[in-house]
Amino acid sequence: MGLEKFVKEHKKDLLFLSGLIIFFLVMNIMMTSEMKQLNAPLYGGDRYYQLGCINHIRYGGDDFENCNLLSDNAGYLPFFGIVEAKIANLLGIDNTIEAMIISSNIMIVLAVIFSYLLFRFVSRKPYLAAMGTLLLLFNFRPIFKYTQFAIYIINPLFILAVFLFYKKPNIKRAIFIGITAGLNTITHSVLFPATYFTIAVLFIFLLFDKKFNFKTDKTSFIHNLKKLIPLFLIIAIIAVPLSMLHWGEPIFKHGMQTSPHYLEWNGPGDMSNFGLQINIATGIIKGQFFQFTSSKTVIASILSIFGIIFLIALKKKTDNIKFVTLMLTTLALITFSYFITVPLFNTHFVPNYMFSVFGAAIITCFLLISFNILINLITQISPLKIRKYIFILPLAIIILLLIGQVTAVEKYQEEYKWYEVAKQPLSASHSSMRNFILENTEVNDVFLTSKEVGFALNALTGRKLLVGRRAQNDAFENLDEREMTSAIILYGKDTEIKKKLIEKYNIKYLYWEPYWIQSEYYFDNKGQIAGWFDPLIAFDNNDYRKILEKNNVKFSIKNTHVDPSLKSEYHPTFDLIFITPDNYHNATHPWNPNLDEFLEEIWTHTQNGQKSAIIYKIKINKNEE
Repeated sequence: MGLEKFVKEHKKDLLFLSGLIIFFLVMNIMMTSEMKQLNAPLYGGDRYYQLGCINHIRYGGDDFENCNLLSDNAGYLPFFGIVEAKIANLLGIDNTIEAMIISSNIMIVLAVIFSYLLFRFVSRKPYLAAMGTLLLLFNFRPIFKYTQFAIYIINPLFILAVFLFYKKPNIKRAIFIGITAGLNTITHSVLFPATYFTIAVLFIFLLFDKKFNFKTDKTSFIHNLKKLIPLFLIIAIIAVPLSMLHWGEPIFKHGMQTSPHYLEWNGPGDMSNFGLQINIATGIIKGQFFQFTSSKTVIASILSIFGIIFLIALKKKTDNIKFVTLMLTTLALITFSYFITVPLFNTHFVPNYMFSVFGAAIITCFLLISFNILINLITQISPLKIRKYIFILPLAIIILLLIGQVTAVEKYQEEYKWYEVAKQPLSASHSSMRNFILENTEVNDVFLTSKEVGFALNALTGRKLLVGRRAQNDAFENLDEREMTSAIILYGKDTEIKKKLIEKYNIKYLYWEPYWIQSEYYFDNKGQIAGWFDPLIAFDNNDYRKILEKNNVKFSIKNTHVDPSLKSEYHPTFDLIFITPDNYHNATHPWNPNLDEFLEEIWTHTQNGQKSAIIYKIKINKNEE
């Protein structure tokens, strides 16, 4: 009887929700049904780095340590990797890529449910909840990475928890906020400051929930304080320990000090540049209010303009409108906080990511409130005969968004390069390498190879590396030291030093494939360096120079960008040490031959009579098994 009553009372919601689930499932299946790989480059693609984290966890690695290097702190925040690893193991599918493709269907269903619930509570109307879900998920891609997981699933759930607590603070809702806040902070790095800032703003707002006059409202203030402190203590007791599972080491070991120049060469660039600060602010404002490139952006821009006018003009605001205004204010303050934090503390919260990751669900709530006010206004000023046709406007927008989503998926299938690549199976060499490593090595075994080749190896197996790509790795790790160590082991003259470094980093294997040299440098027809991709580098340092010279490792100093894919006018150049191609012995054996005394070939893949991949076991003791 209870179920029948629930269905009767929520018939519209159930119809909208089930329709949206079916629609987005179909869209997701259209994008994934032919996939045999991930829709990204195997060498350097974000989704493949995420795959490496999932593989590392599912094959026995620590949930919260670095999944790429033998290091404590994770590069990608761990929660999505943990969830995906557990799903893959529950599905019992050996191929993690296949498991991710299947689980993307679970992820899109969760995204629809959580988004719909948030927008339903905030807007109070089923059709607005459906519209909000379509707006948030418009032009989505299969959820293969922690960023999408944060935007579409975890952060909307956190905002929902905040809204419910805002409406009625109690113990159950405090527990709900505590859990979702903790999970939010270990899902995406920008959600760590955003989450705790939101909780602080919520506390202050609820403390002064009326037009407050300290002289006359002391009793109300003390009452609110006594009521709220225990509830916010509950939130903290749950959220903080969850956060510390990842953030404990950056805070207590590194003091939140990133590796040298990390916030300058990575992300948007050198944020001390006032021109960049203005450029980011105007870009965010223009993108929100004056972008007309798709059905979604047209709707969003128009509603954003009307929404700001409404929020300013409205004298009496409902609780829901007050909540959206509060969250918009919170978003604006933390997004544009860099105008204060950069000059005072030389740090920022990556404003473009903050706005897109933390702000997506909040902005959608704002658009729904704006549309609802607009509909009410049109209804009030329209003749009675026209009012009964007002429903056509939201219906037309929903249809427009549905058509736009289908068109976006079709365009993705026709034009996105890596979708076509994803329809091809992994190369025989990479499949064979993956299978051998998974069957014959331990999850924390460390491999020595080039950075890009190692990236692919880690992605497919979850095994550890001595060095990895800087862009995706731990912001607090000293990668310079690791890269110079790799150079000395591979190209140095002193075998005793090599042995000590191999022991220090517990390196067990060396992996070679033909892409090694090309992954670092590329050459013209005359054999001259035409450019570089991802060679061994370090910020110029006299100590590194002396160590390299002592070990007869050839290097050069260049003033250039750290990451060749981040070369805007706002990304500064630095004096960098480059380990040069002069060190290569030959194309199939780039390392110094004196390393061979420690190498035993244990696996080879042959193609057209030529070795296309080799794994060597590193034995620094002759009697080592």
